[in-house]
Amino acid sequence: MGVDIDDVEYLMSELWRNRCYISGDRLGAQLELIRWDMTKPADIVNLVLMSAKGWAKFKKVGGRDGLSADVRERIERRLRVAEKMVEGLEEF
Repeated sequence: MGVDIDDVEYLMSELWRNRCYISGDRLGAQLELIRWDMTKPADIVNLVLMSAKGWAKFKKVGGRDGLSADVRERIERRLRVAEKMVEGLEEF
């Protein structure tokens, strides 16, 4: 599954609410969609919105496993929302 402009809009505004869940930064900061699991492709269920500060921390701690359990759980909860949305679309 690829990611198109509509997917990017959904990810940024609806799923991630224009906020980096690692640093708490919002619009106004440089935000990018980053793969949560680097072993998997970039798709709706594997992209997390991160600020430059959040991305730096993500890299510094060695990826998702180095983040606190609380941060990981909040991000993975949002990714489950994306999975349910994709599953609903596949039914049509």
